Formats: sequence, C-alpha cells, structure tokens
Amino acid sequence: MGLVARALEARGIPTIYLAALRRPAQLVRAPRTLFTGNSNSQIVGAPGDRDAQRGVLRRALRLLTEATEPGTFVELAPPA
Repeated sequence: MGLVARALEARGIPTIYLAALRRPAQLVRAPRTLFTGNSNSQIVGAPGDRDAQRGVLRRALRLLTEATEPGTFVELAPPA
C-alpha cells in the first residue's frame, strides 16, 4: 500500500499509510506513514474499541496536515 500511496501523491492526491509492520513501512517510504503497531487485521484498533479507533484516525488526519518532509514516519505511543 505504501507504493500505491507514493503513486497517488505523485498525482497530487494526499495520502496517509497506516502501517502495522515497521520495517516494510520504513522500506517503502510512503509520503506519510502512521505506524500503529496493531495487527494487520485491526490496524486502527480492536473491534468495538471506538475510542482507540478514533484516536488513530485523529492522529492520522493530524499527520496529513503536519507532515512537511517526504517520507515522514510517525509511531503511535503504545497504550498506557
């Protein structure tokens, strides 16, 4: 998906790559990556955990406006 994000960005469409696996996401160097650390099947959080899901989505949208450097990689803090 990171390569798709790069292609879309090249056409002027802003993207955010939500990643579950750190190393592959770092290698692809999507324009903006948010590493959630969650499993691939629950990238934004566990089913029914609306607060966690909203938190991931809010952070992703904030990243969309804050990232100024290509290849920005942000890691979510683990839950307290």
